[in-house]
Parts: sequence; C-alpha cells; structure tokens
Amino acid sequence: MNQTSSTVAEISPVSEISDEHAIQFFRELKAKLNFSSTRKTVALVRIVLAKLRASYTIQQMKEILSKTPSVFHLLLISQCRYEEDKKEIGHLDEIVESLYQDDKTTGKGLFKSELDALGSVTLVLRKIEKLFKSVGLLAFNYTLTHELQQAAQEEGL
Repeated sequence: MNQTSSTVAEISPVSEISDEHAIQFFRELKAKLNFSSTRKTVALVRIVLAKLRASYTIQQMKEILSKTPSVFHLLLISQCRYEEDKKEIGHLDEIVESLYQDDKTTGKGLFKSELDALGSVTLVLRKIEKLFKSVGLLAFNYTLTHELQQAAQEEGL
C-alpha cells in the first residue's frame, strides 16, 4: 500500500514544489553530477537559472515564484540586475557556450571542458524541466525542450 501511495503521488500533479522535493532535486543532481559539494551543485543550478531567467516573461516569473520554494526564489533572483539585458536562450548550444565562457572568465571551475559543460548543463536542464513539469510549469521554450528531447534520444535515455 505504501508503494502504491508513492507511485500515485509521483503521477498526480501537485500545486507547488515542496521543500522536500527541492532537497531531493539537489541530492539527485549532486549524485548524478558526481559533485563532492552541494555548494557546487547549487552554484551550477543558480547560473543555469540565471540564463533562463532572462528569457522568462514577468508573468512566467510570477508563476514560477508562486509554485516553487524559497530556495528557488533565491537562485532565480540572485545576481539579478535591473539593467540586465533580456536575451532569450533559444538553443541548447547557446546556453552551454555562454555558461562555459562565463565559467572560464570568472574562474569558478564548474566545468573541466566544453564537453563537460554540455553534459552538466543538459542534466541540470532536464532535472529543472521535470521538476517544473510536476507542477504544470513550462520551463523552456519549444526549441530548447525539443533539443533536450533529441539529446536524450541520442544518449539512449
């Protein structure tokens, strides 16, 4: 019975992402990325969300903020600048290249290579998409969603 209950909870859409789901999200991501530090995992999610934030409308941001726990609010708005250019990220290669170049410039060392950046960013984007989808949120535009699906098929996932 307990197993059935958890299966139903996974299938049934919820109205907002709980703190427990957020913690599970970061734990799973840390394990899949083979990161030794949760801090590094959070930093990676923060920079990915910062790139995505520029492509969200005000209405999308309100909806995301209303359905996510406070840790995501902090990650979404951290390092937000009023004069920030709104540049929609349309393609997977754009976000990977941009994050890889930023990482090289800042010297944070999140990525060992551009290939490492591709793998890590793709994984983070898939996890964000899955988490957002669980509460009925559209995480990305159609093109990026489609490219992530193609990448998963090419990897045989």
